[in-house]
Amino acid sequence: MLELNGVGAGYGKMIILHNISLQCKDGEIVLILGPNGAGKTTLMRTIYRFADLHQGDMRYNGVDLSKCSSHDMIALGIGYIWQRDGFFPSMTVHDNLKMALYSQKQKDYEISERLDKVFSFFPRLKQKLGQTAITLSGGEKKMLAIACVLAQDHDLLLADELSEGLQPLLRDQSIDIITDWAREENKSVIFVEEAAEKALGAADRIYCLRDGSIVAEGLAQDFLDKTILEKLYFGEA
Repeated sequence: MLELNGVGAGYGKMIILHNISLQCKDGEIVLILGPNGAGKTTLMRTIYRFADLHQGDMRYNGVDLSKCSSHDMIALGIGYIWQRDGFFPSMTVHDNLKMALYSQKQKDYEISERLDKVFSFFPRLKQKLGQTAITLSGGEKKMLAIACVLAQDHDLLLADELSEGLQPLLRDQSIDIITDWAREENKSVIFVEEAAEKALGAADRIYCLRDGSIVAEGLAQDFLDKTILEKLYFGEA
């Protein structure tokens, strides 16, 4: 389980997040909502140790994340799907996937099993194995970024703005794939997502950020009313 208590964070002297407390239980899908500039990506970067933690406590399965670096995250079982890219553009699709797995020192038969699982979610990538990543379409690049992280079989996945730059159909497919993976494998996911309506249907619980603070939290079913979301987004609640 991931737990944050009283977290303040940012970049250098610039404080973005204020008194953030949240948790993501084992097998749970949590959605972070909020308008642009609310601090959603900074929250993800703080968890993954790319932003500066100024105060508070962060623990994952009892491990104090404040004493960890971003390089420790894979060993802890935490994966991060970046808002943009997340692969080596000059390498082929196949080499990108193998690189993701070799970083975990997987054996050949384990790599084969993991790749088969990934291709069950992304059959289109199997047809593009020899293609250089930079030549893929925007949707295919997002598929590759997701596939590289799913192949590593993390227990907690941080997914930052999957929908950015994607057409609605591909956006929905990406959210569905990660949700199906999490439910099938009993994994935990924290989504940061602008496509609130689709992501709400996948989530168990919601946290809404505004101006770097949590202004609402609860079960996903309690946020299905669009008027509630509008009030939270635009500061009327």
